[in-house]
Amino acid sequence: MSLALSHPPLSATRCAYLAHWMRGASGGEHFEFPVDWQTLGLYDYPRCVPRPMDLSTLEMGCASDSFSVYLEKARLIWINACTYNPEGHPVHELAKQLGALFEERVIEMQRHPQNDCAWSLESYAAMTAALSQMARFEVFVEPVHPDVAGYAERIVRPMCLSDIQTRIEDERYGSRYDILHDLRRVVQNGIDFNGTSVVGSLARDLGQTIDRLVLARDGDMDGPRYLSSPMRHTLYDNIFRLTARRQRQCFETIKAACPDAVEQHEDGGAIIIEALSFRQFVCVDAAVRGWLAAGSDSKL
Repeated sequence: MSLALSHPPLSATRCAYLAHWMRGASGGEHFEFPVDWQTLGLYDYPRCVPRPMDLSTLEMGCASDSFSVYLEKARLIWINACTYNPEGHPVHELAKQLGALFEERVIEMQRHPQNDCAWSLESYAAMTAALSQMARFEVFVEPVHPDVAGYAERIVRPMCLSDIQTRIEDERYGSRYDILHDLRRVVQNGIDFNGTSVVGSLARDLGQTIDRLVLARDGDMDGPRYLSSPMRHTLYDNIFRLTARRQRQCFETIKAACPDAVEQHEDGGAIIIEALSFRQFVCVDAAVRGWLAAGSDSKL
């Protein structure tokens, strides 16, 4: 197992995100809160573990702890579990697995150590919302039921689109790369557990869709380009003010700019504005405003 270095440091926001993220790992509930050794009758625990630590305590200390102290405290969680529980014990083995996962995530996060600004986080938040609206990816929106045989044993960190959206709403993310990591974990989990089945194929489709949407957003990251929810709602409203002929033209314009922003069904089609990058949005919005300005071809 490779250990993360204390440099470059991660911000308190990202350290707190990771501590909370680890609580959602398979078996993470065993390390979520302080060991209640009295209730469990583990009367030798204070002697064997003089410096107890858990994920919730680790998260609470992020605002004041240095990054090196954060790493030391996090490692105490796994060391304590392995010290108290002998090799071969399920908790011992789980601690080794989650300890390796923690180090892996820290090293990956250190490749992009800086926090992102609000507008870049918002762009990736919109992308996540768009993926959740795509009908073919419905199977990835909610968590896999815990009773599904073998899932917890094979998937070390379950992930779904609604989990990511909740973390976005709770402002837990400090970097777009952490959002992207979680999106790609949804993909990899789907492939690892489902293989070449229909769901496995959908997971691969989800991964390719994410790659396309990220590529379209790359050009938006070099300057402040902020799209607010009211701006998107205004575009939606303006599209519905168009005549049927112009709406069909608008549908084709959006499809040409971003094929993932349109879904076609037997009973018609749907537009997913959140899938558009800033530049794609500006082009579509300009076209719609131009048609409305023409006057004669808009609804009264």
